[in-house]
Amino acid sequence: RRDFSGVVFVISEKSEPVVCLLEGVYQTLSWVVAVMLPPMAIFFPLFTILEDCGYLPRVAFNLDHCFQKAGACGKQCLTTCIAYIIL
Repeated sequence: RRDFSGVVFVISEKSEPVVCLLEGVYQTLSWVVAVMLPPMAIFFPLFTILEDCGYLPRVAFNLDHCFQKAGACGKQCLTTCIAYIIL
């Protein structure tokens, strides 16, 4: 017998691929949550506050000229900020 997230599976030759598949799905989802949840928990509330204060539109307007030289739009400053903070 094997306990897997509250569900008990009886391991036999026929159920082994199912158990492996479920373990793979569980490990993948837990890895995605572990990697993506902390940045989302930090950045979404932070950028919501900055947007409500009117700071992000000002930054986008001020950086628009710099971003146009690179062939981009000033609205991409939010994405760029997230990338630089994560790195």
